[in-house]
Amino acid sequence: MRFMILTILCLVMTTFANQLSATDYSWVAAKATRQVAYTTDNENWIPLRTGMAVPDKAWISTGPRGRLELKRGVERIIYQPNTLAAIHTQGDDHARKTEIIQQIGELNLEIERRARPHTTVQTPFLAAVVKGTQFKVTVGTSDSAVSVDRGLVQVTSFSSGERSNLGAGQGARVGASGMKVDGAFNKPTITHVSPSKALVPAVDAMVGAPSIPPGATPP
Repeated sequence: MRFMILTILCLVMTTFANQLSATDYSWVAAKATRQVAYTTDNENWIPLRTGMAVPDKAWISTGPRGRLELKRGVERIIYQPNTLAAIHTQGDDHARKTEIIQQIGELNLEIERRARPHTTVQTPFLAAVVKGTQFKVTVGTSDSAVSVDRGLVQVTSFSSGERSNLGAGQGARVGASGMKVDGAFNKPTITHVSPSKALVPAVDAMVGAPSIPPGATPP
């Protein structure tokens, strides 16, 4: 009888541990206002409430008064009003990689520090790659900007191929004319790589609110 009880207890603990492991890789809404919703099919929008887990690859939209704070372990992403972005995660544990597709608006990110780059933010104008840092990404209809509070962020312009490593107190803005960098104490250097194509198009300047373009789904 004792052996049977111990066996059942071990099975329960294993199942519970597996559930926790799966949950650790999900982004959960720590705080959400009413004007926050997500879609997995680009057609039907579901209100996102505090405590809900966000499906992988789901597009999340915030309205003019919408704000959202997502958490995953020690990591945090804050959606400011009028923001449209999706999050895609591959792998698990130390092999986990996260890609954020941000079409419009502002994200404040606090990313866990690891030995290798594991998180990328893709906008219509630039890509930001990090190992672990605290930074902000702002996307408009004609450019994108990155500002770094802590850590190091590698920013690359799709159209010009310009690239810069930004540290704390430094920033970059990327638009049609290329990349411009600045810093509180010194200006970061710019190198060049081959131009590439963005994964998501820019929101048309005539559109007043974020909308998902046809076929613009995260990879």
